[in-house]
Amino acid sequence: YEMHSVTGVQTCALPILEAQGHTPSTSYQDALSGLADLTLKQKKSYILSMFALACADGELTEEELGLLAVVASRMQLSEREFEAIMPTHDFSLMDIQIDAPEDPEARTGWLKSMIMMVAADGVLTQDEYDVCLYFCAQLGFSDELLDAMITHIAGIET
Repeated sequence: YEMHSVTGVQTCALPILEAQGHTPSTSYQDALSGLADLTLKQKKSYILSMFALACADGELTEEELGLLAVVASRMQLSEREFEAIMPTHDFSLMDIQIDAPEDPEARTGWLKSMIMMVAADGVLTQDEYDVCLYFCAQLGFSDELLDAMITHIAGIET
């Protein structure tokens, strides 16, 4: 996996959403605040959950890789640390268990960034939605809250 610099990738998904008529109300800065404060275990589960979401539709796009790079940068992970976290073999969704932070704001930010990941291409597939539901439950949120946040953040009806 190639680590992209944050410059030029900062808002890779937002222009695509806007071009497709979506009006996301959350910026990367809002969704990704406080990432450097997570424990290493939390950072690993965060990156892996985002990677699983990016792969859920069967295609890992440049926009999704860019968002992963932005997340890693905000976490203050080096390229080596980022690459060490990324899977090198097939994995099952059940292999990823989120180490959710206690702070409700941090958990909400995690959920927002997951929604931004699945909305990066402007389409929410059933597989992406199912993966969101899986991680949403681990973060302690309801399906109804996920649906409301998807509509609010990405402008996509579930």
